[in-house]
Amino acid sequence: MRKTIGKNRKTIQKKMFISYLILSVVSIMIFLFIIYYFNKNTLMKKAQESLYQTANAIANEMDQDLEKANNLQKRILFSKIIKNLIFSDEEKFTAESVELQRQFNEYSNLVCGPEEYRSYQLNFMNFNGNYAGVGYNPAIRKLSQEEVEAIPYKKEILERNGKIFLSKPYKTVWGGQKVEVVSMCRAICEENVMEPTAIMETQIAFKEIRKIIERHLLELTNIGDNSKIIMYNERGELIYDESESKKSGKYYVAQLQKSTANQISYTLNNPETKKDEVLVSATTDTDKYGWTILAIREKDTFLAPVRNLRNIILFIGVVVIGITGIITNIMAKQLSSPLREFNGLMKDLQLEEIASYEPKEIETDILELSELNQVFVKMCKELQESLNTIVSIRAHEVQAKLLAMQAQMNPHFLYNILSIIKIMGKEAGSKQIVEICTDLSKMLRYVSNSDKNLVTIKNEKDYTIQYLNLMKVRYEERLHWDIDIPEEMDTIAVPRLVLQPLVENSIKYSSENYSQGIIDIQGSFTENKWIIEVEDNGPGMDELQITELEQKLAAFLPEQNIPEAQIDGLGLLNIFARLKLAYGEDAIFTLQGSAYGGLKITIGGKTNG
Repeated sequence: MRKTIGKNRKTIQKKMFISYLILSVVSIMIFLFIIYYFNKNTLMKKAQESLYQTANAIANEMDQDLEKANNLQKRILFSKIIKNLIFSDEEKFTAESVELQRQFNEYSNLVCGPEEYRSYQLNFMNFNGNYAGVGYNPAIRKLSQEEVEAIPYKKEILERNGKIFLSKPYKTVWGGQKVEVVSMCRAICEENVMEPTAIMETQIAFKEIRKIIERHLLELTNIGDNSKIIMYNERGELIYDESESKKSGKYYVAQLQKSTANQISYTLNNPETKKDEVLVSATTDTDKYGWTILAIREKDTFLAPVRNLRNIILFIGVVVIGITGIITNIMAKQLSSPLREFNGLMKDLQLEEIASYEPKEIETDILELSELNQVFVKMCKELQESLNTIVSIRAHEVQAKLLAMQAQMNPHFLYNILSIIKIMGKEAGSKQIVEICTDLSKMLRYVSNSDKNLVTIKNEKDYTIQYLNLMKVRYEERLHWDIDIPEEMDTIAVPRLVLQPLVENSIKYSSENYSQGIIDIQGSFTENKWIIEVEDNGPGMDELQITELEQKLAAFLPEQNIPEAQIDGLGLLNIFARLKLAYGEDAIFTLQGSAYGGLKITIGGKTNG
């Protein structure tokens, strides 16, 4: 037998070891899979957001700089004096070129301010050949017809019909030095003429644009290597590309112009490095400027931290699997002994011996088994308490029935005597005696009928009214009572004799008011509960008395303590006990001061009783 147990124990240990080992391997692999792909997607999203923020920041700054040049042109266009100078007749334009140059400079300074010319060169070209330059290259001269026809992008500028045209960067001479510029051009019309007859050009120093890009590119390369910025216009011409060859930049532009997808992020293969790269695009004001900024970074740069994390987790996983195997084997050995002991304790538990059973606590280092043993010990103690409570309740029931039998008088004898008195009252012509006998007879029948513990509120209300009628005979005008319980509450089931004892208590104390005793009974109900309030104008209770009684109610256990049916304090406990037994936690029993100066008692419970 012992060999069989030992063999089974080893089998359990072996199965547990293999199960835990497999579970550990599977869990770690799932964990690795989740961590890897979650971090991969997270890093990709963060990288794309970083690239987009860079591209969008460049686009916004480009918009601001280009808008500044655009506003400069608008201010000049609104100056009639400058427009008149542009469209001066040819003789005046050539003969008074020095004077015209001075006028151009003065009026341009008035409109724009000299500070505007630090990064700009303004040129005006009339199709009749009038040319004026303001800024780094101030000049007034006459263009030949060939020069007019050879104006760069003339056709495209005229087709835009007054809208801005931006050229790609090119080199020109400013103040004797070659600089790279971008031309912002637009066609302008002579006063009262619909067709464009001149071109206004603002040459923007490209170094300012380059500064914006390189500043943001520096921030981007601080985050990761292999980052770059490419910018191109709506015609597919490269505006900015600092790679050694323009092959990759042109490739990106061509691929993006072919794409019909409405998106800002792309993954393309670099034709030079043959590596996948992530491109995020942002555009300047499309209607005005139409430049697209691409922020680019190699995809492998994003995923390097994820690969490192994956390798670290794989190493940790191997170590964890080894440690798990050792721990599992030890745990399997530690489990078998406490489990056998616990199994023996459960077999020893017999219901007929539960009252004297003393559960043993198992000594184990395993928290779960220790807690299980504690729950078992607690269960045994609660079972003992439950049995004691049931025995106590049964004893109280027997005691209550004995007391009821001792207190019961022969109802037939009482009914016969009341009937004789009622007949004598009729013969004597005393209506009051007849009514007293009738009410008292009904009350006796109600009290002596012990078939049901629950009655309707209508029964309780009728019984209370009969009692009040009898009390009215005694106190006459010194007693005033009012009962207002809606008929809709008549069918609600309640414990027997919960209302009349409260009224009796109120009469007892309100009758001390020699002028007039007041009893006010109000009932109300909702879908889930019923409430009856009994108020009087007696001396009531002070806050200390109410607090003491509430403490008794809170500590009272109706299933273990059945108070005698008297009304001074313990009588209230009697009513509270029967409400508690009928409704449990839904029972309502409160005391407070009355608006009449006495005591207000509120009882209630669930409407479905």
